[in-house]
Amino acid sequence: MKLVVLFVIVIPCALANTCASNDKCATKKSSGQPPKHYNVILIGATGNLASKYLWKALFDLFKERFIKNEVRFQIYGAARQEQDAGRRMMSELFLNVIKCSDDNCREKKKSFVESSQYLRLKTERDFQHLAALLDENTQSIYGLSGSPVTFEEGRLVYLSIPPSSYAKTSKFVNQYLRPKVGRPWFRVVLEKPFGKDLTTAKKLAKAMESYFDENEIYRIDHYLGKTVVKQILPFRYTNKEAYEPVWNREYIERVDVVLKEKDDAVGRTTFYNEVGIIRDVMQNHLTEMMALVAMDLPENSGNISEILQSKVRVLHDVRPPNRHSTLTAQYSTYNMEWLKEQKLSNNVSRTATFAASVLFVDNDRWSGVPFVLMSGKKLDEKSSYVRILFKNARFCMRATEGSCNWQKQLVFLIGGTNLKLPSMIAASRGLPAPTVKAGWTVKTPKTDVELFGQNIREMVQLIPDKETEPYVELIGAAIDGARHLFVSTEMLLASWKIWTPALELTERQLPRQYMGQGKDAERLDFVVTSKGIFYQLNQKDVYTTETLSHDHSIYTNIPSEFQNSPLVTGDGTSVVKTLVHEIIKICEEKIEADGIFHLALPGGSTPISLLHELSLAPLPWEHVHLWFIDERCVANSDDHSNFNLMQRHLLSKVQISYNNIHPILVDIADELCSEGPIRSDEIYQRSIRRHLPSAVFDYIVLGVGNDGHIASLFPKQPSAPSDRLAIYTESEGHPFKRVTLTYNTINSAHHIAVLILGKAKHKMVSLISESDDGVLYPVVAVKPQNGSLMWYIDHEALFGEEATDASFSIK
Repeated sequence: MKLVVLFVIVIPCALANTCASNDKCATKKSSGQPPKHYNVILIGATGNLASKYLWKALFDLFKERFIKNEVRFQIYGAARQEQDAGRRMMSELFLNVIKCSDDNCREKKKSFVESSQYLRLKTERDFQHLAALLDENTQSIYGLSGSPVTFEEGRLVYLSIPPSSYAKTSKFVNQYLRPKVGRPWFRVVLEKPFGKDLTTAKKLAKAMESYFDENEIYRIDHYLGKTVVKQILPFRYTNKEAYEPVWNREYIERVDVVLKEKDDAVGRTTFYNEVGIIRDVMQNHLTEMMALVAMDLPENSGNISEILQSKVRVLHDVRPPNRHSTLTAQYSTYNMEWLKEQKLSNNVSRTATFAASVLFVDNDRWSGVPFVLMSGKKLDEKSSYVRILFKNARFCMRATEGSCNWQKQLVFLIGGTNLKLPSMIAASRGLPAPTVKAGWTVKTPKTDVELFGQNIREMVQLIPDKETEPYVELIGAAIDGARHLFVSTEMLLASWKIWTPALELTERQLPRQYMGQGKDAERLDFVVTSKGIFYQLNQKDVYTTETLSHDHSIYTNIPSEFQNSPLVTGDGTSVVKTLVHEIIKICEEKIEADGIFHLALPGGSTPISLLHELSLAPLPWEHVHLWFIDERCVANSDDHSNFNLMQRHLLSKVQISYNNIHPILVDIADELCSEGPIRSDEIYQRSIRRHLPSAVFDYIVLGVGNDGHIASLFPKQPSAPSDRLAIYTESEGHPFKRVTLTYNTINSAHHIAVLILGKAKHKMVSLISESDDGVLYPVVAVKPQNGSLMWYIDHEALFGEEATDASFSIK
C-alpha cells in the first residue's frame, strides 16, 4: 500500500536565506504556476543517524518552509529490513522522535508522516521497484503519465549508509534512481568518513566519479551546518573593511581550532578503533573550520565555485607535517573498554583519543602563524570554538591603565564550555567593533566569567536570535544547491594530503596516557614553538620489549600507562619475569655504585610466583638486604606469617646471609605485637634507621588487596605521623593485628613496583584506574616523592574475563 501525501515547501535560490518564520513565508502568494515537485530518497532510513537526526531534520525543514500548493514534497525511506518490519520501525521512529506541543505542529506532522513511505532496498530488483514507484508517483498525480513534461524540480538521494557500501549502492542509484523525464536536478548526499587516508579517499572519489558528476555530489560535514560556523565567512565579508587589513601574520599571533568532548568511546570502540581522533574530527571538522579562517576572500561572496577553490588553495599551502607537528594521547581505560567490547579479541589498540597538531600555512598572509588544531575525548568539558589571538603591541605609559591588560581575541564559540555560555561570536573591545547582521543581537553579559583569560564583560558579544540544527541547515542547503556548505572532492583530497603523513607519523608512536575528565589535565598541556608542538611534561611514557634469554622473548609492555605511571602487562608469567629482570638491573646498578642493595617484598598470595622467580634469578645475594613490607602478628611458624612464606619460597633456596634478612619481630617475650614499652613497630623502625640512615629503600614491591590496600595500610585509616617508618594497624574484615611500613616510608623509595595478578583483581583494577582517592583506595596514595613508580598488571587483572593467556599484539 502506498502512503503518498503531498506537502509544500519554499525552495529559495542557491545562496538565499531560508524563511525566518512561517508567517513571513505565508505572506507570499501563489504565482499560479504549476506546483514544483521534489523527491527525497533516504537510504538507510532506519539506521542510527536517520533515527537520531535525519527524520527530525526533514520534519523541521518542512515546518519552516511549508506553503500550500507551491511545492510537492515526497519522501521515500529505504532500508534493508523487510517491508512490514521497516514500516513498523518508521512508525515507531516518527512516534518517538518527532514531538509536537501544539495543534499546528501536530497537523503538519500528520501531513509529513502521510507523505513518507517505506520501501525495502536490498536487491537490484528493489531498486527497479523504487524507480518505477518514483516515476509513477511523480507523473501520475499530475495526469502526466507517458508525457515528456514533468513538474519535478529535483531529486535528492541521501546515502545514510557505511562508506563501504557506497560503490555498490551508487551503481544502482545512478542506474535506476535518476529522473528520466525532463531536466530536474539530481543530487547525492554522502556521510563521512570519506576514506581512511589519501589512497582510500582517492579510490572512493574515483568510484563516485564513475557514477555522478562533481556538482551532483554533496559530502556532508555537519559542523559546516552549525550556526556559528556558518557565520565565519559572512562575518569576514560583513566586517571586511575593518578586519581584512589585520587578518594576517603581522597582526595575528595564533589561531586555535578546538573540539573537546566529555564522553568516552564506550559502546563505540569498534567504530572508534578504526578511525581515532584524527580521522574522526580533525581531518574533517577542524580542517574545514581552519580553512574558513585562513582562506582568501573571493571578491564575489556569492560565487560558490570561487569560495570552494579558495579553500582548496589554502590547504595546498599548508606545510607538510613532520614528527614534531602532532601529539597524541589515549585515555587510560580505553583499552579495557576496547577489549571488553571485542570479547574474543586479544589485540591492544594504540588508537589516539586525543590529538593536538600545529599547522603552518606557507603563504604571504600566514607565514609563521601557528594554527593549533586540538580535539579529544573524555576531557574536562564539552566545547568547540575557533579562537583568533591577535598580537598586542601597545605600549602602556601608565601601569594602572586598565585597558593595558586587555587581550585582543576574536572567538567563534560554537558550543559548550563549562561556563554554559550560549553560542556566540565574541570580540575583545580592543578590536574593531563588529557589524551586527540581521538575525544576530549584541548582548551585554550579566556575569563576570573569564573566557580564555579575559573577563567576558570586556568583549562584544554577538548572539544568534535562533540556533538551527546542522542537519536542518544542510539538507536545506543540499536542496538549494549551496555547495559551499559541503566538501568538494578537491577539498577532501587536499585535506587527506595533509593528514595522511601526520597519521603515518603518529601511528608509529605510542600515545601518552591520561586519566581524563580533567583529573590530570596537566599531562595534556603542551607548548607551541616555531619548531613544533611539545608536551609541557616531558615524561618517558613507553618501554620497549626485553629478551630475557636467547629462546624466551616476551611482549613486556602495552603502549600504555596506568595511573599516569608506566604500565607493564602480558600474561602473568611474563609480567613477573619482567619485574624480576628489572629488579636484577637496578640491583646491579646499585651494587656497582654503593656495594649494597636494599629490597623490600610483600606478603600474601600475589608474590609467590615472584618469590619463585627471584629464587632462580642470578642476584648477588651476598650484597642484598631483604626487608618485609608488613607482617601479621602471628608466630613465625604460622601459615599466615609472611616470614614463613618468604622462608619456604625464597630464603631456603638462595645463599643469603642471615644478617642480610630483616624480619619484622612480632613475637617478643611471648607477646605478639606488644603495646608495652617494647613495641614491634618501633623495633623495626630502629632497624631500618640503623641500616638505612636516610630510610630510603632501593626497591619496594607492593601487592594490592581486593579492597585496594597495600602492605597493611587499609582503606579509610588515618595517616601515620610523618616521622614514623612503621606502625601497627588493624582493620575490620582483615584478621590479625599487623605491623606495616607507612606511606611515608614507601613513597620515599628510589623505585616502587606495584604487582597485580589474576582475574580476582580485575574489579579493583577497574576501580582504581581512574580514582584519585588514596583514602578509599590506599594503592592510589602511592606517589613516589623523588623515585619512580611502575605498574606490573597481568592481562587477567587488567582486562578480566576477556583476557587470554596469549601475549597481546599491538594493533
